[in-house]
Amino acid sequence: MIQLLNRLSGAGVEACVGGGWGVDALLGRQTRDHDDLDLCVRISDVETVESLLPEFRRVSTGEWPRFLMLEDEGGRCVDLEMRSVGQQDVTVGRIGGQQVQCLSLQTQLREARSDDIAALRHALKVHDTR
Repeated sequence: MIQLLNRLSGAGVEACVGGGWGVDALLGRQTRDHDDLDLCVRISDVETVESLLPEFRRVSTGEWPRFLMLEDEGGRCVDLEMRSVGQQDVTVGRIGGQQVQCLSLQTQLREARSDDIAALRHALKVHDTR
């Protein structure tokens, strides 16, 4: 996953990690197995993302142009969410010891799965903001 993020970053694609990996980035450790990698990217970068990840193919465009799911032959999934992420929505986290751009704590508390929110609240002693 870090190699994938490095490929995108090296080509100038601004990708922000969300979902379960985004929560883990905020916590600085992996808390559970993940079915996919959720990335926020600009719609103008989708073609570049697909060219940088040739091992992945489109498997779902049902929610295009807001979401696009990519999958490789091994079943690894990358879920792209097309959105412009404001500075207030982004922070720096750590995955595998490497710094990554990820959704902010406030954004994750609004958008993440309930079990991920519970993990965040427990680890960071955060009160309900909903």
